[in-house]
Amino acid sequence: RAAYPQNRIDFINFGMVSAEMKTDFEAGRLSEITQLVGRSDKSLFRDQWMGHGGPLMHDLCAQLWLTQLYGVDRERLVGRSLSTAAIDILNRVAEHHQQYQ
Repeated sequence: RAAYPQNRIDFINFGMVSAEMKTDFEAGRLSEITQLVGRSDKSLFRDQWMGHGGPLMHDLCAQLWLTQLYGVDRERLVGRSLSTAAIDILNRVAEHHQQYQ
């Protein structure tokens, strides 16, 4: 920080998105996801190590990055229509990140 005080540093935690999604999936609140691991578009993770997210996780992270980095209004984003549970995940993660802006 001392060397580059004018530079902006953004913190966006991908891990929090996946953790929130897994918690909601296990509680039965994430209707878009039907299995924890698999190659289906309705899988939370793509591999058994749970390191590669499925399509919904990618969508949520992309929306989070667009809103956090570029100030895009999430309501104006075009794409997959999200369930209330998925929107709740985005809101929880975005709220958490407010402290780092």
